[in-house]
Amino acid sequence: MHRLTSYSAVTLFGLLSFASIATAEDWPTWRHDAGRTNISANKIPSPLRLQWKRQLPPVTPAFRKSRLQFDQGYEPIVLGDTMYVALPHIDAVVAYAVETGKEKWRFYTAGPVRLAPVAWRDRLYFGSDDGHLYCLSATDGELQWKFRAVPSARKILGNGRLISVWPVRGGPVLADETLYFAAGVWPLEGVFVYALNAWSGQVKWVNDRCGTLYGKQPHVGAEALGGLSPQGYLLVNGDKLLVPCGAARPATFDRHSGELLDFTLPSEGTVPGGWFMRMDPQLARDVRRGKVEFDSVVNRDLHEGGLRTGKGVAGLRTQVTLGGTLLKYADGVKGVDGDIHSVVAANGRLFVTTREGTIYCFGEPEVSPFFHPAQPAPKPDVDKALASTITHLRTLTPVRDGYAFVLGTRDGRLAEQLAAETNFHVIALAPVESNADAIRQRVLEPSAQAGRLSIVAGQLEEVAFPQYLADLIVAEDWGATRLNTGADYLLTLYERLKPYGGVACLAVEPTRDEEIRAWLRTAGHSEARVERHGDLLLVRRAGALPGAVDYINNWSAPDARVRAPLGILWFDDSVAHFKRAPQPTIVGGVMVSQDKDWQGKVDKMGPVNHLHRNGTGRFRLLNASFMDVYTGRVLSRDEAESRLEQVPKTQGSDFRPPYQFRPPYVEKYLQELESRSEKPKIYPFQRQADKGQMTNPLTGLVEPRCYVKSYGCDGGVDYGHLITMRSATPAFYDKRIESGTINIAGPRSGCTNSIIPANGVLNMPYFYEGCTCSYPLPTGAALISMPQTFEQWTAWGSGTAKPLVRIGINLGAPGDRMTHGGTLFLDHPSVGGPSPTVKVTTQPASPDYFYHHSLFIQAGNGWPWVCASGAKGIESLRLTELKSGTFTVRLYFVEPQHTAAGARVFDVALQGEPVLTDFDIFVAARGRMKCLVKEFTGIQLDGDCTLTFTAHKSESLLSGIELVSTGLPLDPLPKIGPRTPK
Repeated sequence: MHRLTSYSAVTLFGLLSFASIATAEDWPTWRHDAGRTNISANKIPSPLRLQWKRQLPPVTPAFRKSRLQFDQGYEPIVLGDTMYVALPHIDAVVAYAVETGKEKWRFYTAGPVRLAPVAWRDRLYFGSDDGHLYCLSATDGELQWKFRAVPSARKILGNGRLISVWPVRGGPVLADETLYFAAGVWPLEGVFVYALNAWSGQVKWVNDRCGTLYGKQPHVGAEALGGLSPQGYLLVNGDKLLVPCGAARPATFDRHSGELLDFTLPSEGTVPGGWFMRMDPQLARDVRRGKVEFDSVVNRDLHEGGLRTGKGVAGLRTQVTLGGTLLKYADGVKGVDGDIHSVVAANGRLFVTTREGTIYCFGEPEVSPFFHPAQPAPKPDVDKALASTITHLRTLTPVRDGYAFVLGTRDGRLAEQLAAETNFHVIALAPVESNADAIRQRVLEPSAQAGRLSIVAGQLEEVAFPQYLADLIVAEDWGATRLNTGADYLLTLYERLKPYGGVACLAVEPTRDEEIRAWLRTAGHSEARVERHGDLLLVRRAGALPGAVDYINNWSAPDARVRAPLGILWFDDSVAHFKRAPQPTIVGGVMVSQDKDWQGKVDKMGPVNHLHRNGTGRFRLLNASFMDVYTGRVLSRDEAESRLEQVPKTQGSDFRPPYQFRPPYVEKYLQELESRSEKPKIYPFQRQADKGQMTNPLTGLVEPRCYVKSYGCDGGVDYGHLITMRSATPAFYDKRIESGTINIAGPRSGCTNSIIPANGVLNMPYFYEGCTCSYPLPTGAALISMPQTFEQWTAWGSGTAKPLVRIGINLGAPGDRMTHGGTLFLDHPSVGGPSPTVKVTTQPASPDYFYHHSLFIQAGNGWPWVCASGAKGIESLRLTELKSGTFTVRLYFVEPQHTAAGARVFDVALQGEPVLTDFDIFVAARGRMKCLVKEFTGIQLDGDCTLTFTAHKSESLLSGIELVSTGLPLDPLPKIGPRTPK
C-alpha cells in the first residue's frame, strides 16, 4: 500500500548532522529538523501495532484558504519519552507520555498557540498569539523565561480570538544555540524578526525594519510601501534564515546579523504563493546551503479564469521519509481512520495525527492499547446565585450574542457559567497571573467552550483591550477592579463597549449615579445612557458614535471619527466576497453585503464591456450576509434584524449586477475616454488631480490636490474626509491633513472599492475571491483612529516645492509623515516611495543611518517616529530653498545605543552659532531610547539652514529637524510615558 522511495546513506547522514539539536531518535521540531525536510533515519516500526490513541477536537485553522493554513492540524514533536503538542483552542501546549499517551502536564498562555514547539536539550520553546515567546522546562513544564516581542500590551481580535497586535506566527527554529522567530502580521503595525540566545532569552539581534519596505506588489505595475507578513515556520539554510510570508513567498535574512538579503512579492500576478517551504532533501547534505522547495498543492487557488498553480512540487507537505522509506499521507497507514495530517517517527514509535483530531501511537510491542477519548464538556457546578445573576442580566439587556467581559475574576465561575449558558465569547480578566493560570487549569478543558472562553491576567487599564469589543461587561467582584479610583477607569471601560447597545452592569451605590453621568458627559459621550435597576447601574452605549455616519451605497461617507493615523481593530476572513461584488451597506454597526455567485452558472448575457459603462455582469447575486463591523463576527439574519430598526434592502437573485461598480464621476471619466476611443490608463504613479484644492504644506500655496496612486482598478473614491483606493494595496488619503497615500499592506482590496469609512471605523471587507495574486495576508479587517504618536508612513508624492515655509527632515525614516499641525516630514534619504524633491546635503554624504521601530521608544517628549531613526557620525546638514524670514527650529534626538553618561558627547551649531555645548543625549533625555527635542525660536534664515556637529566622544547624532515659519501653528510635542498608547 505504501509507495517506497530510497534515499542514499550520504543524504541521511547529512540530514542527521543538520538536525544536531537533539538525539537521532528524537523528533525535536516541526518536520524533524531546522531545514524542515521531514526526513529522518528513524525507521517505521515493524510490525506496526497500536500502542495508544487520543481523541482531540479537530483544529479550526485561523484562515479558510490552504495557502495560509499553517495550522490545519496537530503537529507533535518528541523529545525522549515525551510528546509535545500545541492545542490552539485552549491556548496551551500539552505534554503526553510517549508510552501511554497519558497527559503529563500542560502550560497555558493568553492566546492561541498555532505552531509546533521546538525542543532542545531540556528546554521547550514556542510562540503564542499573545505576542510572547515561551521557554519551559521540557521535563515538568515550568516556565524558564518568556519574551515579549513588542513592548506594548495592545490587543485586537484576530481570526475571532483576542490576541496581541503582534502574534508570534513566525514559527520558531533553532540552530547553533540561537532561537529565531517572527512576530507581527500587519506591516503597518510593525513586523519583528528575532534571534535570541536559546539559554537566556537575551536578544542577539532584531530586524524591525522589514514591515516598511517600498517595492513591487503582486500585479504588473503595482508598487507600495509594505513588507513581510510572517505566518508559517521559519527555516535555517546554512548561513541564511528564511521567513515565510503567508500566502506570498519567503524572505531571506542573514541569520548571523539579521540583515534582510532578499524579499520580493511576486509581481507577475495571479501566481499563488503559500506558507509552506522546505529544504531539498537531496541537497540538504550540504548543510552550508541547500535548495528551498515549495508545494504546488499548497500554492494553488481558484482564479475567476480557472485554477492557478504556483511554484513547487505537488505533495511535498504531505510526505515523510523514514529510514529511507518514503510514506505519502494519501496512501494511509493501516489502523488510522481519517485524513492523515502529520507523521512523526521517534524512539521506536510512529505517531500519526489526522485532520479529524486523533493522535495515534504505533510501536512494535504487542500491548493492550490505551484509549483517551474526547471528554464531554464538563458542566459547571450549578451556583444558584450565579444562575440568578445571569437570569437577571438577561432581563436587563436584550444582548444575547457577541463578546462579554467579566472583570474582577476570582475563581472564574461566572465566566464559565456565562459561556455555558449563552452564546457569548467570554473574556475573563483576572487581577493577577496566578489567579488566571489557576482558572485556566480548571475551566479550559479541550472540549469545553473551545475558543469561546479566554482568561487574561491584569487590570483593565493595563491590558489594552480593543475598543468597541464588548456587548456586555459584568464583574465577578467589582471590589477587585479599580472602578472606585476615579473617572479614568470608567472611561477606559466605556471605550470597550460596543456602539449601538453595548452595556456595562456596574454594582455601585445609587449615590454615585450622578457622578458617573457627569464623567461621561464631560468626556463627550453624548450617546451614553445611564439607568438604575435595583443594585445595578446600567451604562449603555446607545446609538452611533459621535461624528460617525452610516453608508448606504451612495459613494459618500464623511465619517469624522475615521482619520489618520489608523491601526488594526480586527481581522478575519469569515465573510468573503468576489473582487467585483457590489459594495456593502453599513448601518447601525452591521455590514450587509451580497456576494456575486462567481463560481456558479455564468449567465449568457453576451460579451462584457470592459470599460464598464454599459457592460452587464455575468454573475447573479447570492443571499445577503451580515457582519458586526466592530468585531468581524458573522451575524444571523435574526440577530441582524434584532439590532437594526430596518434591514437594508438587497437585490433579488434575478438582478443582473454590472460587471464593475464605480462612482458616477469615474463612469463619466470612462465615458469620456470611450468617446475618444481611449482606454483607462495603467498608472504606476499617475498623480490624480481631480479631488479639489489643497494647501501645499511645504510652500503654503493653494494648488490642485494630488496624491500617489499605483495600480488599482477601483479608480479611487472621495468619501468626504477620506479618499480610499487600491494603490497596489488598500490605501487611503486623509484630506483633512493632506496625509499623502497610506498603504494598508498585506491584503488587497476589491476591484469594487471596498475601503469604506462608516460607523466610526474604516471598513475593509474581504474582496479577494476570484484573485490568486500573492498578497501575503488575504483577509478582511477594520481599522480605527490611533494617537498621533502611532507610527504610520506615507508616500506623499513627487514634484518640487520652493520656497519652503515649513518642513521636517526625518533622517533614516522608512517614509514620509504629515502631522495634524501641518508639518510634512520627508524621509532622508528618500526610500519610501515618491517624495517632493528638496535640497538637503549632509557631510559625510552617507552617514551611518539607523532605524528602530518607534514602539521601542520608552519615554520623553517629541514624535517617537522621528526620534527612533537618525544619522550617526553626521558632521553637517544643510537645507536650502527656504523662504527668508524667522523660523522655529526643532532638533530631534535619541540615544539608541549607549547606556551610560559620557559615552556620546558633541556640540551643535546652528547658522554658525553654538546652540548645544558638550551635549550628551543620554543625560539630557535621562536614558536610552527616550525622545528629546531641542527648540530654538526666532531664528533668522536667509534661504538656507545649516547645522554643524563637533564630536568629542563617540559620534555625533541627529534624528531629525523641523523648521516652521514664525506665525504658522506648531504641533504641541507629545509627552511619552508608561501609559502612552502604543
